[in-house]
Amino acid sequence: MSLQAKFFSALRTKTARHQSPVSKRENRIVAKAERPVVESNPKTNPIPSDVEKKERKLQHNVKANFRFAIILYTKSIKELPLVEGNTLISGLGTWLLLSLTASGACGTTLAELQDALFINNDNAENVQRLLERLNPPGQSLIQIATKVLIQEGYEIEEGFRDNAAKCFGSGVDTFDPNEAQKLVHHVNTWVKEKTEGKIGAVLPPDFEVEHTRMLLVNAIYFKAAWHSPFDKDLTQDRPFHIPGSQGYQKVLMMNKDTFFMVARPAELSCAIVQLPYKGRSVGLYIFVPDEMDGLAKVEEQLIHLNMEELTFEKEQLDFFLPKFKIESDWNLVPILKSMGIQSLFDNSSVDLSAIHASRSSPLHVSQVSQRAAMEVDEDGATAAAVTSFTYVDGIGQSTPELVCDHPFMFMVYDSVNCLPYFMGRICNPQSDFK
Repeated sequence: MSLQAKFFSALRTKTARHQSPVSKRENRIVAKAERPVVESNPKTNPIPSDVEKKERKLQHNVKANFRFAIILYTKSIKELPLVEGNTLISGLGTWLLLSLTASGACGTTLAELQDALFINNDNAENVQRLLERLNPPGQSLIQIATKVLIQEGYEIEEGFRDNAAKCFGSGVDTFDPNEAQKLVHHVNTWVKEKTEGKIGAVLPPDFEVEHTRMLLVNAIYFKAAWHSPFDKDLTQDRPFHIPGSQGYQKVLMMNKDTFFMVARPAELSCAIVQLPYKGRSVGLYIFVPDEMDGLAKVEEQLIHLNMEELTFEKEQLDFFLPKFKIESDWNLVPILKSMGIQSLFDNSSVDLSAIHASRSSPLHVSQVSQRAAMEVDEDGATAAAVTSFTYVDGIGQSTPELVCDHPFMFMVYDSVNCLPYFMGRICNPQSDFK
């Protein structure tokens, strides 16, 4: 025992010896109150089962995905002013590919990915459970597929291969760097098949293959019929306010006079109308700004959105919604950099050594692109998104109207799994359904 320890021991003994009986009793009461209470009754303090622990981890991933999707959308619209028109993006597809990348990252690169994705070290196993829940064979409205392609002769760590196959459901194909057209055809054919032709190509004919060591491609396809379809006989031309102009243009608008579930969050200054698809677990949520030019104000407050906390109430509305088609192409690198993912794109600081361990030719990401498409009509909606990573070396008497006759936002949202599949905005509906 050190001298210091002896001193404090003696001090405590001396103090106790000179305490009055009352002081001793008070100390015993305080000590008893401060002593942690251990519940032995499993009914009052049950120990979580393995199933409950896994479910909690899965819910963490779900919330992480939602937060990431909202931030990705708000960052992306800064790159695209309202006057430049419509946009569509899938946070889910991007989050999945970045999660796969994180399973092969180390050091600063891993830390940046975990911070941006709101994930931890056991993320891959949680992704596996999430995909199993979203993709039950023959039962899902959404189909998700991931593919890994590696240059022939390029060594990839077995742990990454195993994670890709087991947790992300991705097989690993190889490609010959001397046969660029064969690679382009292979990837684009796979994409077309997985999106049922909604997206025909993700790689251009002149895709640079020479320095490409690995490709990650994710395809998401969503198709659903409305729970209650719109009557085509009620579709009519109505005016729509175009941002940045003083006038309106005629667009085809669908119409339905019935009861809707509507939320009116004051902080967002909009009405959120739920249009459920068959099965009701997934719906198209239309964010209609209170003001004609209020979309920017709504989007500024999205960072505070929590769909689970919104209060939806039944309202009878004479609702008008434009039919629309939309397709977006994104270079996500600057957006992801603005979210704190920096080293992944820097050949001098990237650490993907759990994918490829060579220090002489470290992998880094040169390109992150996404192509997304969606169509909404009287029957329902069809949407698809493909994300790819390229790795290189180096109410009154009458029914109240709610008319989407000005720019609005939308979200394809799974209310059971609390996941946004797609998010977008419509500023200039395409009237090419005639």
